[in-house]
Formats: sequence, structure tokens, C-alpha cells
Amino acid sequence: MENPAANIRVLFVDRDYTEEGHLDERAIKMQREIAHLMSEDFGLEKMFGLSERVALRIQERIREGKKFGALVTHVPYNDVDDGYRRIGGSLYYLKRYAISLDILSNIRRMNPQLIIVAYTGADIEVSECSRIFKENGVDAMVGKTLDPDRDYGYIKMHLDDFAAKRQENIGKI
Repeated sequence: MENPAANIRVLFVDRDYTEEGHLDERAIKMQREIAHLMSEDFGLEKMFGLSERVALRIQERIREGKKFGALVTHVPYNDVDDGYRRIGGSLYYLKRYAISLDILSNIRRMNPQLIIVAYTGADIEVSECSRIFKENGVDAMVGKTLDPDRDYGYIKMHLDDFAAKRQENIGKI
């Protein structure tokens, strides 16, 4: 049986580690390795920085008939007042990731079939964080580590799993 994810076009959005003041050679190398691994299994397009530009790119590709099947993205955080940090819980995560979550929610509304995988350093083991992300359009979360093979294995597993589920649902229509 053919892998349903094999024909998916993926938009990979990550932080630009070459920016002035943020140069991180190790992160650049990992980013390249992840992108290379992803390009071996999927049609891949890359962008830097989760912003409204990402939503515009997705809209543009929809208009061109070159719709993405998945978005794998970092989820940048906002600086948050220490009062929210002390309170913790859902409010803290809503404030910490407000801008990114708003962008992801807009992308979800624009393209409900898009598989969204957060590839992030967020506290994905904390249930409130996972719940907040999922309520805002994220299908799955993969924690960034220093092991690109491990990280890509989880990204691919989620893309394969969600693509298979979507294929099953299409077959039921």
C-alpha cells in the first residue's frame, strides 16, 4: 500500500538562525539536516519566521492550485510579564504564545485540511501547553532536541499518521 503522506507538499517554517546577534552554527546545521530529511520524503518549501507572511504564502499556493498538505513550524514565544509566569497554567501559555497561536488559528481557518505540526521548544509535556496549542489549530507537537534523526522521525510519524487518517476520511465520503 502506498504511503498517503508520500505526495504531501510540506511548508517548513523555522527560525532564522543566521540573523544578526542570533548566529547559531549548531542550530543551522540541525535545520539543514531536518530540511534535507524532509525533502527526501515530501515536496518541501522552506520559509523563515512564523508570521503573517506564512499565511499569505499558504493562500498564494491555494490560489495557484499547489496547496500544501502540511505545515511544520516553530512556534515563537512573546516576552511575558513575570506575573503570568507565577500564575502559570493556561493563561501563561495563552499570553506566552499569543501571536503565534493567532497566526496558526488563522491558517487553520483558511485551510482546515492542512496538517499542522509544531516543531518547537515549548513545554510540550505540560498538558495545558499541549491543550492550548491543539485548541489553536495544531494537530501534533514535536519537541526540538539536538538529534535531527530523532526529531525528523517524530515529524514524519505525525505526517504519515495524519495523512492516513485524512485519506480514510476521504474514502468514507
